[in-house]
Amino acid sequence: MPCAQLVKFKRVKQAKIQWQNGLPYSPEFDDVYFSIDGAVEESQHVFIEGNQLVNDWKKDQSCFNLLELGFGSGLNFFNTASHWKKQLKENSNNARLNYIAIEKRPFSLKDFKRCSEEWPQFQSISEHLAQHYPDALYGRIQIDFPWLNITLTLMLMPVEDALNDLMQEFEQQRPNNKIDHWFLDGFSPSKNQSMWSEDNAFKIAALLDRVLVSRLIVWQAR
Repeated sequence: MPCAQLVKFKRVKQAKIQWQNGLPYSPEFDDVYFSIDGAVEESQHVFIEGNQLVNDWKKDQSCFNLLELGFGSGLNFFNTASHWKKQLKENSNNARLNYIAIEKRPFSLKDFKRCSEEWPQFQSISEHLAQHYPDALYGRIQIDFPWLNITLTLMLMPVEDALNDLMQEFEQQRPNNKIDHWFLDGFSPSKNQSMWSEDNAFKIAALLDRVLVSRLIVWQAR
């Protein structure tokens, strides 16, 4: 983890959340993190169905790697983990899901818990994450969900640093490592220009070429 090692023990700036009509609003990006109605359905349509996750998980594969840009409230992770749990039960296999998420502005634990209350159907997953919620320190942290065969890796750093780390790491581990699915979430380019910079686009393209990504979902209509 080259970048993370260089700034060990550096703190990252947490998201500054203003609650407006029950919604988490970011004054930094001038937008809400999710809608009051249909947030789960939106996640389902754009990311779960858009990536055809359920069908792909039926493949004879022992491990799947998924990378998300913009962890935010954790909704996409909760939704993905819930579907993964169902497929484990239906297929009776021991496959593992590695969910990697990059977040420059992580929620405080207080705001994270308040968001999680909106989705009681994911309570067991969100409570486990809350119990192991990381401090706002630059770097990576891994949280295991043993009953789900899921490992969540949170990369708390700017996206360009995380992509640099991943490019270097995957270059060393080819061809044994690959990303099976991508969630390119986050605020729209007009509100979050640094995430969607041309330089980051080239880094993503380089990773796409190196790891033979199966599908790329770009969601900019937040």
